Amino acid sequence: MLDPDRSGEKDCGGASDLRRLARERWAADHAEAALSAAWAAYQAQPDDCDGKVLLTALLSRYPGHIGADKKPALLKLLEDPQIDPEQIAAAGWFLMLRDDRLRANIGADREFGGHRVSWVACRPNCGHW
Repeated sequence: MLDPDRSGEKDCGGASDLRRLARERWAADHAEAALSAAWAAYQAQPDDCDGKVLLTALLSRYPGHIGADKKPALLKLLEDPQIDPEQIAAAGWFLMLRDDRLRANIGADREFGGHRVSWVACRPNCGHW
């Protein structure tokens, strides 16, 4: 798992400051603040591997803290070859289960494509249920 105290990334539009803030908040177990800073860093620099890994680690640790507005970004992370989709599968399930339309169509919803399969496989083993 990623060390929340890690520092030393190069700055790009304040993204390194946001990643540092996210790690500080994570170390203090302030999930919402950590995720907020990590999402902001990801939006500022979406191709930064360290930012993606940080965000993925936070989503793995706090899967229930994902909002519906993050669905497009979550889908992008699921398709990213640098990210293990199993790390964010639980966050995807939380997102799906909060949406009435998606929850009603979990077995047939095409919106999540092949990613639905990894979420279904994860469901019994995630430990977040």
